[in-house]
Amino acid sequence: MPPIVSCPTCGARNRIQYKQGKRPLCGRCGSLLPVGGGGVVDLDGSGFAGWLAQPGPALVDFWAPWCGPCRSMPPVLNKLAAKYPALRIGKVNTDQSPDIAGRYGIQGIPTLILFTDGKEVQRVVGALPFNQLDGRLAQWLH
Repeated sequence: MPPIVSCPTCGARNRIQYKQGKRPLCGRCGSLLPVGGGGVVDLDGSGFAGWLAQPGPALVDFWAPWCGPCRSMPPVLNKLAAKYPALRIGKVNTDQSPDIAGRYGIQGIPTLILFTDGKEVQRVVGALPFNQLDGRLAQWLH
């Protein structure tokens, strides 16, 4: 199943397909969807590989709805998305996609993995405030 992105204009949830040279548009209002640096994408097993294979930096947040520290991360991720327009940010619910979590050896959540061109370059385990997380990732994002 392709990733799901909420439209920043109308709030509609859209399944997106990545196509070379084309940015996805909202099916309801036609606005450009935030697939890089403008929003956080929900990822699952069928859309993860295609999303990760896109060129450039991508941050993946491995989380679960029952995890208290995981629930503190959305505002931090939204600030990162605003600061780094080229950064794609995705979330993988480890309860719904244990295969992806297993593939990356996720043992504690939240775990954030920064990929550059599909290769892991940084891993952060645990919830961090924006300034600390930004400090850990900045060397890879400039």
